[in-house]
Amino acid sequence: MNPNRTRGRYATRRSEAYIDGIPPPLRQRFTLIQLSGMPRFFLPFRLSFVLVLINLAPTLGQTPTDSSSIAADNVLLDEIVVTASKIPLPLRETAKPVQIISREEIRRGAGRDLSQLLQEQAGIIVNGAFSSPGKDKSIFVRGANSEYTLVLIDGQPVSDPTGLSGSFDLRFLPLEQIERVEILKGSQSTLYGPDAIAGVINIISRKPADDRPVSVRGSASYGSLNTFEGSIGVSGTAGSVGYDVSYQKYVTDGISEAANPSDTVRFDKDGAERDAVQATIDYAPAAGIKISPYFRYSAWDSDFDGGSFTDAANTNVLRLYNPGFSTDVALGPATLRANYGYTQTDRTFENAFGESSLNGALHNADLYFTTPINDVLQVVGGINYQRQQMLDTTTVVVDPSISLVSPYATLLLRNWRGFNAELGYRFNHHSAYGSNSTFSVAPAYYVTDQIQVFASYTTGFKVPTLFQLYAAPFGNQALRPQRSRTVEVGSQVLSSNGRVTAQATYFRRHLDDVIIFLFVPGYLNQDEQDGSGIELTASWQIARQLRVSGQYTYLDGETTTPGSQEQDSSFVNLLRRPRHSLTASVRYQPLPRLNLSVQGLFQSERDDLFFDPVTFVPASVTLSSFVLINAHADYQLPGQRFTFFVDIKNLTNSSYEEVYGFNTLGRNGQAGVQFNLF
Repeated sequence: MNPNRTRGRYATRRSEAYIDGIPPPLRQRFTLIQLSGMPRFFLPFRLSFVLVLINLAPTLGQTPTDSSSIAADNVLLDEIVVTASKIPLPLRETAKPVQIISREEIRRGAGRDLSQLLQEQAGIIVNGAFSSPGKDKSIFVRGANSEYTLVLIDGQPVSDPTGLSGSFDLRFLPLEQIERVEILKGSQSTLYGPDAIAGVINIISRKPADDRPVSVRGSASYGSLNTFEGSIGVSGTAGSVGYDVSYQKYVTDGISEAANPSDTVRFDKDGAERDAVQATIDYAPAAGIKISPYFRYSAWDSDFDGGSFTDAANTNVLRLYNPGFSTDVALGPATLRANYGYTQTDRTFENAFGESSLNGALHNADLYFTTPINDVLQVVGGINYQRQQMLDTTTVVVDPSISLVSPYATLLLRNWRGFNAELGYRFNHHSAYGSNSTFSVAPAYYVTDQIQVFASYTTGFKVPTLFQLYAAPFGNQALRPQRSRTVEVGSQVLSSNGRVTAQATYFRRHLDDVIIFLFVPGYLNQDEQDGSGIELTASWQIARQLRVSGQYTYLDGETTTPGSQEQDSSFVNLLRRPRHSLTASVRYQPLPRLNLSVQGLFQSERDDLFFDPVTFVPASVTLSSFVLINAHADYQLPGQRFTFFVDIKNLTNSSYEEVYGFNTLGRNGQAGVQFNLF
């Protein structure tokens, strides 16, 4: 085999793997990082915090009410969510806490992108969120690597079979096409299948406006780095048909992706461009029947460099095609839903080794029903089929594919004397490795109307990717699925008037049969990984005009590698993941239509690895802690049809690193207008 060709093939898979100069074979070995046991002193701290919440709740409930408070900022227990159980339920009746990023929060985040919005949430780090606009984004949920978080769009998985780990690329999705985001952490494999070991991020797209036949919305903004962003959408409902169609354009000159170690050599800027189209139709041919076809297309073109401190004229051309449909049929008290989604990802990379193309497709079909047994018990059950294919003639099997068939069932207890609970089971039959199963147990109890305690024990799994199974010469067709066990306990509080919310959560996760990479023999199941942490969140609507909120996350972790003569080796390693992260924000409304906000983000120092671009010999490095200050202002004209905004990130022009040897953005901003017509 030509070694240069092999090296070039790995380099072309760069959006998944070739980051910070780490060659992809080694990256799999060094970045499959989880977290492990927390220091013992955190146990009394956790218990104390929960008790404090319980004791304070009655006091917080006495905060004077104001009917004109900003309701969109309150996490209300009656808000409907779909991710926790695959069916619409009020938060009050779910056994698992769900984080919600509302449409109003997205609107007030104008000037940011999806990765930056996710970065603000408790327990989530998006590495690359504040780097060069075209740089790949890695989602670390509760410290787990990107491959352990499942991204859904309207409940349908959109993983990428062409990547080393199958992770979805966040750069495809503009915020303007998103209605809301629901985040459910902890293993969700019983409901959603593989890849959901750390949690799921369900991106819910814009839906047809149901109050008028035609509604036009849009936005336009311009800012630093010669960045332009614009969108236009048309939505409405006429009789039994609703529709929503939108287009978004994004273009930026960017910055040099790689950091420049010398003042005497100039690095080129690495720009990026995106065109995104989304169309949804809701058709109700008869009472109790709704058919909703959809189509998404996203084109992402960007430049990228050769690695840490290494300039290069590389290009990255990505295409996403995502058609599908959902059908809901009401059968008396029961509901039957049929979903099908097709995700095709085409990647073309051009670098010093030439041009390489990678194409992959995911078929996902889900048929399930929900029916009440009585007033408090409900069953959700169905069968899921997935098929992944990668078009690649250099693999051990030409154009390899795998399939997974999974029947599943979940029993839900809803609001019985303050109790909610979930008991679920899923059986999985995989075309390559055989069978496995997962289950979940999640009870929750309302101590009072404002205080809930919750717990869960869940198992999860991740199937080997096509690349890990069939790549020549490193693939291993004998790979087993990675398996997880997760424990979670916590408490959440909502004051009686909805002005104060707080939540404390402790989690612990264990993985077996972790897939690693060694040059010899290649991919294999070997390591064990343990992780744990705490998440604290709180929000207080002090008055109609003033709201403060914040979140803190602590992570710890350990990876264990079996050794000879029963002597295992263990090491703590949180590459690019801070042990301590904190986000705090203040939102002030001095006038009824004027909103001002300031946000501070802190990350403690992090470990990283630097690989010599010639020898690939790794060296440990430390990334310094940093603080970012971001500011935002928006003003709505009377009638709320036009909103003008200014968004400034890194207000103090801090110097920091997310990835060793790569640039981050200095002070930058955007200003623009959002509009709703008719």
